[in-house]
Amino acid sequence: MSHIANAAKGFEWIHVDEVGEADFAYLEERFKFHPLDYADIRSDAIMSKMDTYKHYVFLVFQIPIERRIDQPLDDLVLYVFLSEQAVVTVTREPSAVLQRIAERLAQNPRARASMIGKGTGLTLYRLLSEAFHQTNDLVARLGVRVRELESDVYTSHHRNTTIALAKARRDVLFLRHLIDPQRHLLSSLVNLRRPYLPEELSVYLDDLGDTLDMAYLTIDNLKSIIDGLFEVNESLLTHQTNRVITLLTVISAALMAPTLVAGFYGMNVAWLPLAHDPWFVTFLFLVSFLLVLISVHLITRRRV
Repeated sequence: MSHIANAAKGFEWIHVDEVGEADFAYLEERFKFHPLDYADIRSDAIMSKMDTYKHYVFLVFQIPIERRIDQPLDDLVLYVFLSEQAVVTVTREPSAVLQRIAERLAQNPRARASMIGKGTGLTLYRLLSEAFHQTNDLVARLGVRVRELESDVYTSHHRNTTIALAKARRDVLFLRHLIDPQRHLLSSLVNLRRPYLPEELSVYLDDLGDTLDMAYLTIDNLKSIIDGLFEVNESLLTHQTNRVITLLTVISAALMAPTLVAGFYGMNVAWLPLAHDPWFVTFLFLVSFLLVLISVHLITRRRV
């Protein structure tokens, strides 16, 4: 069992990290949450949502995170039980941000009173603000990657450029489909009226919603840029392929005449003209070379 509880002025925040069966037993003993909420936490089918009950609200957030720089972006699923007296946050994997906040509050009574003592609604806002803080950094770094790829597309046509474009596109689409539901979820939370969600709290939640709106708008613009870069990269690769095919065509066409002559005089028959003249072989080589030059000249001239 791994949960950290912080309380101040009659309000409480409980964070459960890497939830297990012992944690479920603890929550069922402490609170009267609906069994379907626990089923959602156990389920692998994850979807951002808000379920409202008479005495509490159950929310599921998906927070963008970067586990490693060389790996695709991922998400941290945050389950929240919000009531008038308590905020319970649950994650199925370690959350460095929430764990750091919980440990800091446990050691600092003044910070604990400032964050938790003003009500559960404000506590939830501050937790979400900290959790989504990395989102802007991820979007900014993704923008830098796209600008670097834009330069690479026009200066080099390596296979690695196409692979890097595909990875960036994956991250852009992942962030786009992840952030959009969080915007709608926050909007629903702003319009929800409960004693622990006063109207003045809407200003704070709207501010967080605006942050996600700007991130979504930036991601949408990056998607348009990446789509354009894919088209440009594909066109450049097509032109490069056409140049290679043209070169091979020139070589094949240039060798057609020498191949014909060599094939004709390569037959082992006695009636071939001048077949026994030693100087005729030199003449054939010169003619073949001349035919190659003429073929190359005609083909390249037509291309120009």
